[in-house]
Amino acid sequence: MAPSTDHYVNQFKSCIMNHLISSASGSTLEETYSNLKKDLLLQETDQQELHSLKKAFAIVQEEIFGQPNRSSIK
Repeated sequence: MAPSTDHYVNQFKSCIMNHLISSASGSTLEETYSNLKKDLLLQETDQQELHSLKKAFAIVQEEIFGQPNRSSIK
C-alpha cells in the first residue's frame, strides 16, 4: 500500500523538527522533498504516490509560509 499524504506531511514535519534541534544536519525541506521524489522515481512508483508527496509538500509549505511555493514543487 502506498504511503498517504499524511505520511509525507509527517515526514516533512519531522525533518523540520530535527533541523531545529540539530542545525548540523544540513537538510532543508526542499532537499528532503527532492530526495523523496528521487527515491520514488527510482522505485518506479505509481503517479498517486508522487501526487501524495507533492500535495504533502504544498501542505507543509502553506502551514509554514502561508502559501505554497509553486516554484519549488516540480
